[in-house]
Amino acid sequence: MTICLVLSIIGTGTYAYLQDTETSSGNTMSAGVLNIKLDGSDPYSGQIVQILDLKPGYTRYSGTVNFVINDNQGKVFKRISNVVCDRGLDGAVWFDLSVDGNSLIADGAKKLSEVKDNWIYLGTFDPGVTVSVVQSFELEMCLPGWTGNERCIFNEEFMVRQTNDDGV
Repeated sequence: MTICLVLSIIGTGTYAYLQDTETSSGNTMSAGVLNIKLDGSDPYSGQIVQILDLKPGYTRYSGTVNFVINDNQGKVFKRISNVVCDRGLDGAVWFDLSVDGNSLIADGAKKLSEVKDNWIYLGTFDPGVTVSVVQSFELEMCLPGWTGNERCIFNEEFMVRQTNDDGV
């Protein structure tokens, strides 16, 4: 027993381990930023679409809307919401949409009544890249009871989501 005790005391001294510690201080973590600017404004105020005197069979463009995503890559969506039209006029207006010259909704493919309140995927875009959106509205040729005073009022919304977000 004495021999075991002596050997254990001697053995303790022969097993030395090396160790070193380095400390990094001041580390930070913050949430990312995802921000979309329409025509250089954030928040955007004003009208994107102002089409006056639309006649049956005519197509009018709303003008180009440019957006830029700041800070991170993102998936961009657009929707027309809160549509209030006189006498169902939204069912008589054709809607088309293009992004950077690429047609997403072709002429004669969708009516305003079909796209309203639905998010339309415009694409995934890198930060700092200016993207152009052009949309047009065409009034059907034959409108029974047309008086020329009908109108639609609606909101245009643009939304950006992070690229790994599968929800809309």
